[in-house]
Amino acid sequence: MNIDLTPEQEELKSAVRRFLERECSLQVVAALEKDPLGYSPELWTEMASMGMTAMPLPEAYGGSGLGMAEIVTLAREIGRVMLPSPYIPTVMLAGGILVALGNDEQKRRYLPRIARGEAVLSFALQEAGGGFGTNGIAASARAAKGGGFILNGQKRFVEFAPAAERIIVAARSGDADSAGNDGLILCSVDPEDSRVTLKPIRTLARDRQCHIEFDDVTVAKEDVIGTPGQIWTSLNGVIQRAVVAFSACMLGASERAQELGKDYACQRIQFGKPIAAFQAIQHHLAQMVIENTAVETMIYYAAWNLDKGNPAQAEVARAKLAAGNAVRFTTSKSAEIYGGMGFVDEVDIAYYLRRGKQWQLQMGDPRYWEEALIHALYALPAA
Repeated sequence: MNIDLTPEQEELKSAVRRFLERECSLQVVAALEKDPLGYSPELWTEMASMGMTAMPLPEAYGGSGLGMAEIVTLAREIGRVMLPSPYIPTVMLAGGILVALGNDEQKRRYLPRIARGEAVLSFALQEAGGGFGTNGIAASARAAKGGGFILNGQKRFVEFAPAAERIIVAARSGDADSAGNDGLILCSVDPEDSRVTLKPIRTLARDRQCHIEFDDVTVAKEDVIGTPGQIWTSLNGVIQRAVVAFSACMLGASERAQELGKDYACQRIQFGKPIAAFQAIQHHLAQMVIENTAVETMIYYAAWNLDKGNPAQAEVARAKLAAGNAVRFTTSKSAEIYGGMGFVDEVDIAYYLRRGKQWQLQMGDPRYWEEALIHALYALPAA
């Protein structure tokens, strides 16, 4: 495996970086933290015009059909500027679910519009006390007349739900059994349904997340995605790709945080010399580079395995754990290098600091991914 970028990938990286540095300054990020939508529809449309929202989607539905190496390259630049956007929930999760499990009508209805930046969708998986796997799913979907279902339950940490036209919800339609029935179902739900309650929550990153309650929500047959009871294998593959993309976002943020810490250490004069000259500061800066370099290798190795169709649960778990640890470490240590002002919003590093800790916990916390890694390494039943 060669993790060096090809000339085409280098061109992609340069084009995306130029675009995002021009269009997504820290002032834009700060403004979007206060925006009700939490993202810029105009910027989302511009991203689509550059082909970003189409990258992982099949060409037959308006996509570009690119692999995970290109997605990781893009996501790394998104994380570098902390771009608030529904890229992961809409393109990687909802779009990935429709590609893997949707029927042709569902694909034709949504995928071309996702590729063109015209549709925002979200995905609801996590629940109270649950991780990012099947054991945490307790929301229920009982069969109704006409092939539909009645959905009840709660979901947590659903991103961009108020802006989404549909939310894809993972629920339990029955018990798993030895015959291969996983007992799960995926439903497409209208967030404006009167029996759907969105409860916005405050987060460290000040992004738009909600807890959602479903109270006897009617799900029509045409809004059931995939075959009930035959969901998890395909869904887990989609989640793996999204988690690797999100890990690349964390890597991009971690690399930028390291740059901010280094630049400030070279400018700040104390005892007649830059504080970067002091060994204690040098140790932190060197460790940041070590962490980021290791994460880069793990992420591209996970992406390579996913593109090759190899079993990749262990590789994905390693990448997520390492990226979460790195972004937490680099953002906190860089903020410490700034001193007390590293924790206030007037300084750039504070925005990375807040996201660093939240992103480590997002899309499955370290405990969940540690258990997933153990299960994968020792061929234990999935968590």
